[in-house]
Order: sequence, then structure tokens, then C-alpha cells
Amino acid sequence: MPELQFQRPRVEVELSIADAKKRKIATGDRVTVTGGGASVTVDARVNRRLRVGIARIPREFAGEVRCVVEIAAA
Repeated sequence: MPELQFQRPRVEVELSIADAKKRKIATGDRVTVTGGGASVTVDARVNRRLRVGIARIPREFAGEVRCVVEIAAA
């Protein structure tokens, strides 16, 4: 239902400050998340509370991306 789209989570992947710095990624950058033979391109969001090595993306936007993933600037 289009009128309820505002309630859907934003299409983004969260990553730690350290992981973002290592990859030269800032909040709002377009990134490609790859894993398990699949990839998806979404916006990045740097989360200072997230531990190094952890990436978080809503399942409905992850597609077939699974397990260990790599994040790179798109």
C-alpha cells in the first residue's frame, strides 16, 4: 500500500566507524554489499555503536546476500 511506504525502513546498510574509515565510506554514500554470490547497492550509515566487522541491513533489502559480506563504495 503506497500510503504506508513511510513506515518501511530506509534502504541502507549500517557499519562501524572503524569499518567505514577503512573503506573511506561516509553516511549517505552509495555502497555495494556482496556476499554468498549476490550483491545489493544501498546507502551507507555509519553507526558508532556497531562493533567492528559487523554490517546490518534489513532482511527485506538484503536479497540473496548472506553470510560473510564485503562492503565497497559503489
